[in-house]
Amino acid sequence: MSSATQKKAAWVVLITNPSYLPGLFVLHHSLRAVGTRYPLVVIATPQLNAAARATITRRGIPIRDVQSLRPRPGVHQLAEHDKRFEDTWTKLRIPENCAFTPLVAPDCLSNPPRITRHSPRPYNQLNSGLVVLNPSIKSYNTLEDWVHNSPLVPTFSFPDQDLLSAVFAGRWKPLPYIYNALKPLRNIHPKMWRDEDVKVVHYIIDKPWQARIGPGGKGEKSDFLATHAWWWDQYALLEKELNSDGPTGDIKSWAIIDRYVSKE
Repeated sequence: MSSATQKKAAWVVLITNPSYLPGLFVLHHSLRAVGTRYPLVVIATPQLNAAARATITRRGIPIRDVQSLRPRPGVHQLAEHDKRFEDTWTKLRIPENCAFTPLVAPDCLSNPPRITRHSPRPYNQLNSGLVVLNPSIKSYNTLEDWVHNSPLVPTFSFPDQDLLSAVFAGRWKPLPYIYNALKPLRNIHPKMWRDEDVKVVHYIIDKPWQARIGPGGKGEKSDFLATHAWWWDQYALLEKELNSDGPTGDIKSWAIIDRYVSKE
């Protein structure tokens, strides 16, 4: 048995809002489609409603409940257009609540670029769309202390990832872009991006389910038409699986999921 199969590991996501159910279930469908060995686990806060919770549970995804984590009142302010990042502080609770060790690092991480304090600023910052970590209470206690007490918190533009970059400065390794492929990179760095190499697409900015792809769909005008089309292809497969009377059908779950998808 390989060391990979001996590991107790998981894919872990935070859900605080039912409007992210389409993203969650397309991720779940995609992981199953590629035959992942590891379960998907949801970290949820109290404001996630009962219908969303029932749908997640019905689809066999375990839920771990956590309380929201935020700085003390008045310490950190987000611009109005960045209010969607308010809940990302709670992602820092994953090391506290997830009793799993990380997925085995890909071979290509054996010699990552070395990051030092003299590296250009972007090299010292991580993007927390996908992070491989060793969860522990000790790590969580450190993160929580920073959230509540660090004088740097008011300066953070991107809550959880700026804090992680500061706490683990000089101690984290970058993943190759293919494991956290920010969708704008396909347009910005076309000579680097290879569709066939990408493993995980990170749908930053507007989400694919907020605008339909197809004739008359608002998504047809998106600068990210190609990457959004990939998501919609997977959504169509999910619909075929759930929205039927067959053995894989779960019409009740489909009705909840599709409720949060744009109709235009």
